[in-house]
Parts: sequence; C-alpha cells; structure tokens
Amino acid sequence: MKLAVSAGDHSGDIYGEALLKELQKQHPDIRFIGMGGVGLQRAGLAAIANLVPYSTVGFIEPLKYLFPIFAAYKKMVRLLKKEKPHALLLIDYQGFNMALARAAKKLGIKTIYFIAPQEWLWGTERGARKVAQTIDLIIAIFEKEGEVYKSVGGNVEYFGHPLPELLNDLPSREDFCVKNNVSTQKKIVGIFPGTRKHEIERHLPIILETCARLENSVPDVSFAMAHPGMVDRYRIPSSIRVTHDSRGLLKAASVAMGKPGTVQMEALFLGTPYIPFYKVSRATYFIGKRLLKIRLPYYTLVNLLSHKQVVPEFIQDAATPHALGLAIQNWLTEGSSASGLREDYESLRRKLDRGPVIPLVAKSILRAIAP
Repeated sequence: MKLAVSAGDHSGDIYGEALLKELQKQHPDIRFIGMGGVGLQRAGLAAIANLVPYSTVGFIEPLKYLFPIFAAYKKMVRLLKKEKPHALLLIDYQGFNMALARAAKKLGIKTIYFIAPQEWLWGTERGARKVAQTIDLIIAIFEKEGEVYKSVGGNVEYFGHPLPELLNDLPSREDFCVKNNVSTQKKIVGIFPGTRKHEIERHLPIILETCARLENSVPDVSFAMAHPGMVDRYRIPSSIRVTHDSRGLLKAASVAMGKPGTVQMEALFLGTPYIPFYKVSRATYFIGKRLLKIRLPYYTLVNLLSHKQVVPEFIQDAATPHALGLAIQNWLTEGSSASGLREDYESLRRKLDRGPVIPLVAKSILRAIAP
C-alpha cells in the first residue's frame, strides 16, 4: 500500500510522526512518500521536500518563500502523477495542502485531511463547503469542527483530540530541573517564542523585556526557553536557560508564555497556566481585520472552545512587556486565579480527551484506502 503525505509546518510534523508510526504498526507493508519534516522522516516518510523551515503565518509573511513553496508544490504534483498512490494524506498547512488536494482530485486520487483547515473556526460557510467538496475524508480533532463540516456535506469522522496520548512519559519537575540546570526552589516561567523565523524576530524582544521586568518584581523566579530552531542566532541572557525539552519545560513551569497554537493545547492537557501573545506584520493584521473582516470574540483555541476568557490573550499592539509581565505576575502570586483556571482546564479536557485517538485515526485511514 502506498500513501502520499503532505505536511509543511512543525505541528503537522509532530502529529504526522505519531500517525505514520501507528499506520506502520497496523499495516507493516505500507509505504510513505511525499513532503514533511524530520519527525515524519523518522517515521519512515521518503521525503522529496521539507517546507517546515519555511513555515509562516500570515498573508504577507509567506511571500519571501514563494520559490521553495512553489517548487515543493510542483514536486508533489509530479510525485502524485508518477507514483499514483492509493491516497493523499494532508496534515494541517491549509493553503498549500488545499491546492494540492485539488490537484489530487483531478488525478482521481483519494484525499484524506487530518487536522483540517480552520474554515470551521474563522472562515465562511462557503469556505467550509469548498473543503467538504474537495476532501474525501475529514478526520476532525474538535467536535465543533466535525459538526460544521458535516453540516455542509463533508464526510467526517471524529475521535477526540490526539494530543493527550503524545504527552506521556515526560520527566518529573525535579528531573527536568536537574538535567537543565534550573533551580528546583524557584518558580519557573516557561517561554515559547515560536518555531518560525518571523515569530522569533517579533517575539524575542518582548520576551526579554518581560523577563527583565519579572526578575525585578517577583522573588524566586527563574526562566527557561524552549529551543526554537534559530535561537542560536540571537543573544539570550544567561539568566534564561534554553532547553530542547519543550514538553518537559511546559510540565515543570509554574506559568508559561508564548505563541498560541499546539503548545497552548499542550499546556491545557498538562494543566500549566499559559499566557498567549502573538504579533504579525501590520499588513497581515490589516488584511485579516479590515479586508477579510475576520471577527472572533477571542484569538486562542482555549478561549474559543470554552466560549469565555479562560486566559488573558495579548495580540498585536496589546502584546507589550508591561501587560505580559503583570499577567504572569498575577498567576505567580494569586492562588485564586490558578484554582479557577484548573476548573476551566478540567472542564475542557473532559470534552476533548476521549482516550487514545491515533490508533482510531490510523484504522479510519486504512479503511478508507483499502482496495
């Protein structure tokens, strides 16, 4: 059995690695070809392209990477024509993967989407309908996502969120601190600047000033940063430990701050207070807000799924060291806020965590592509 795979960002690589390993376990003679990062390649993907280093968020940000993106797209289309796989598995990475899905459909290749486009969340009914018409099987990771795509005619299966099973076997707080030379006697502020170059460049100055403020205002605090791919290019003060164990850090932290997305969902399942902030270019923000008229009550999934503000979020001009510093200081010093967060987290976890999901997703994919 031959399965083409397409994933182009860090989160897709994480989920994809676990899924491909499970597919291999359930169907040992399956072969994976296509596009993906080091995680997917570890799981057996014969990769002809890797766009993870070029991953961006926004409308303007991808323009500088148009050549490698277009080259990867052409390679993938040629691969589909030559190899004629049983199906194309798309993971996240909406813009590229929807274009590739349309090309696959013209070639008569079945399309399966895991972690589907977020048209169900911030898009339009017309956009959701296009996804449903293009994709043969949508495997939803949120109940609302499944409902929306079903309502516009999509073939949808929903098993729950896959993250909880990927967060097993993490080190204890003490083991993490010893390994990373972090004091066990201090409160740890975990820092997650993002994995994309433009995210690091915009977020790091805010992070460094926020840490300096906290150092002066909160006693017994220490800082540790999840190692983004290009952190070595930047000057990080010695007071901030840099670690490759991002999930261990998230579990050990008293509070964390950083970009929203997969890491914030990991914080939810690990029970760690997480303060999200994000900045994009002014042009991207203007296009989304004014031209596309994207209007959401919140910007982060934890708040959107809870239908209320569970955690404060700081987007664009609101993402200042002063505001972030005050929010983190409150979490570190006010026990009542932390207890309320635990209740909100637990309520959301009960809705999302339905037990092991990846084996069910793998079975669904194999069932869909069986001859």
